[in-house]
Amino acid sequence: MPRTTTSKVTEILNCSISLEHGAIIQYLTHAYLLGESGIGAEIINIARTEMRHLKYFGDLLVDLGGEPDLFKRGPMFSDANSAFAMISNGITAETEAIKAYEAFCDELDHAPAQRIFTRVLTDERFHLAQFGSFLAPATELLATYPAVPAADTAAPAHAIALLNGAVSQEYRAILLHVYEHLKSRDFWLREHTLEAMN
Repeated sequence: MPRTTTSKVTEILNCSISLEHGAIIQYLTHAYLLGESGIGAEIINIARTEMRHLKYFGDLLVDLGGEPDLFKRGPMFSDANSAFAMISNGITAETEAIKAYEAFCDELDHAPAQRIFTRVLTDERFHLAQFGSFLAPATELLATYPAVPAADTAAPAHAIALLNGAVSQEYRAILLHVYEHLKSRDFWLREHTLEAMN
């Protein structure tokens, strides 16, 4: 196999960043709907691991002279109306991520990227097993837990639009902090951007 070009490696790393970004949003959304204990707390921990993956991919991409594109998100499997459906969507997301990362490993001839993908695949396979173990508890929640508010309790459209605008603005600011953190090779600045996000 010919050695993979740097531009191809950076393209694959940016694609991987977008997959992790989508998974982070999906998992945090589901975790907060499920509550921050039990399964919800476990899913938050999975989301934190996905954040580390995004950082691994971003750091290597910048080391190779690439530009991290944090404003793209991979597919989010978030059309769930029950705890069971949320867990099923987590299984789908992990299965798709494993397929993508295995394909990237087969395509790449780049030792640093191979090491990262090998590590990330270990985590994703563990996450898949975790989501599988959540199916039974989620089935018990199915009858009692209203994952999505009923239509008659939904907020007015103008309130939703206002909140979405505010959240989008704040989220963009967070992504810019992450971008500055990845791009900087100044230790003090990297620590400062993390502090600014807390």
